[in-house]
Amino acid sequence: EKTFQDAALDDAAIKLEADLKDEAGTVEKPVIALRKDADAALRKGDLESAADIYVQIVSVAPNDAAAWRRLADLWIKIPTTDEDDGTTRYERATTASYIAYQRAGTASEEADSLVMLATAYGKRSEWRPALNALALALKLDETPELRTTYNSLREKYGFRVSNFSVDSDAASPRACFQFSESLPKRTDFSPYVAVAGQDKPALSVDDQQICVEGLKHGESYSISLREGLPSTVGEDLLKTADFNIYVRDRSPFVRLAGKAYVLPKTGQQG
Repeated sequence: EKTFQDAALDDAAIKLEADLKDEAGTVEKPVIALRKDADAALRKGDLESAADIYVQIVSVAPNDAAAWRRLADLWIKIPTTDEDDGTTRYERATTASYIAYQRAGTASEEADSLVMLATAYGKRSEWRPALNALALALKLDETPELRTTYNSLREKYGFRVSNFSVDSDAASPRACFQFSESLPKRTDFSPYVAVAGQDKPALSVDDQQICVEGLKHGESYSISLREGLPSTVGEDLLKTADFNIYVRDRSPFVRLAGKAYVLPKTGQQG
């Protein structure tokens, strides 16, 4: 049983294998000869021909995890054109990498396949599953290069404060902070939220948002979201985020206290 599981990719894997068998047709050459042909195509810089040859290889050797990884790598490296923006190839590369991981026989092979899977997700700007794949790869076979890559991507795309807003028009204003991932339920976040001048600010939490309640109009606040604030994806806030917030006065408005009418000031029907 593999640790990284994805039902959608399981279905996509079945479809991709069937499609590639149809595309490969009858394969007459042995795998070793096909590999030599692919290497020759690569020496000429012909990535598309090399990918087509690897389609034949995986169709006759479907349990060859390295061949699936190589095919995914080639699909990713083929340059985009006006007619081909790479979308289909990147989707296929994602599935091929997943197949490589599922059929890998060693921890090292699993890690290599997960790195390729993360690369394919990155080409599609799907950073959460990319980070999940890299995190698992690190557990299987950590290297300094992989750790550096993971840390860089986590800082840029991992759990973080994505935005904030101030609800000044409410009778009791509040400042809300939005996060890139969901927050754990039944968690006391008071140790992670500091408001200057307040011992224990009033907080409310809703999925991906923490709000500091009970603020006052016309006041300024210094609010810190502390390093270590937890999420549901196994990542904590990497750095303390500091905010200086001003709660403006409510916007002007007019309303009628009860049942009333607004009439024109001129004319016989006024």
